[in-house]
Amino acid sequence: MTGYTGISRETILRKRTPHKRDKRDKRDKRDKREERNVTEKRNREPKEKKERRDTISPLKYMASFQKTINNEFDEQWKDRDTNEYIIGMVMKISTLIDLYGWKWWSTDDDINIKTFKIGLTELYQFIISVYLKDNKNIVELEVRPETLSIDLFKEMLGYALKGDIDKLYKLVLSIAKELKFNISMLNTVMLTSRHVMSLSGYIRGRYTQHRYIENDVELTEDCCKNLLSYNDLVNNVYDFYSIPTEERLINNV
Repeated sequence: MTGYTGISRETILRKRTPHKRDKRDKRDKRDKREERNVTEKRNREPKEKKERRDTISPLKYMASFQKTINNEFDEQWKDRDTNEYIIGMVMKISTLIDLYGWKWWSTDDDINIKTFKIGLTELYQFIISVYLKDNKNIVELEVRPETLSIDLFKEMLGYALKGDIDKLYKLVLSIAKELKFNISMLNTVMLTSRHVMSLSGYIRGRYTQHRYIENDVELTEDCCKNLLSYNDLVNNVYDFYSIPTEERLINNV
């Protein structure tokens, strides 16, 4: 019972209603304010990420990430003799020659450009590893595009055999420019894919592609949409394979 026996229940409820409405209105206003704050934060985030990206060289990120991947697969990679890397470079150049087509009697003149880009990037990985192990600065060079030819491959082999890594590096960048692709970006994707394929979850079939993609060139094209930083690129590759956060190798450079 209430102390106000002369007041009907309907009157009491009617009197309470404005009070409840006020509380509900305040709660709605608070929710809208919180939602607005979240929206404003999200709107600011791309700018903040852009500023971070502008201050961090993509080349620096790629090099740091390659160092991370190298350490993951071979803790002694820095102690290896440079000649071991040079042998790898020579073999990769030979592969590129084979992809380009050296058999004059063959009727197949078509080059698989995507496979060629992957081979060139694998050569690039050896070069970057030598720079990293020797603690040399890796710089983005201004280069002119170089048309593919047997003479160009001979020049590359000559630089590799002499250990002239700087000139070989420049030629690799020139070929990448001729083929119109970002070699450091493709390298970052290939390094991430390599890590994914070493995970037990991938080997056992628990981590799989969301949809079929033939190679890392196509994966790079897929993962570069709405890209703000190389960190996002690496995460996009991991997302593509549904890799759990705790198994990801992320460089917060």
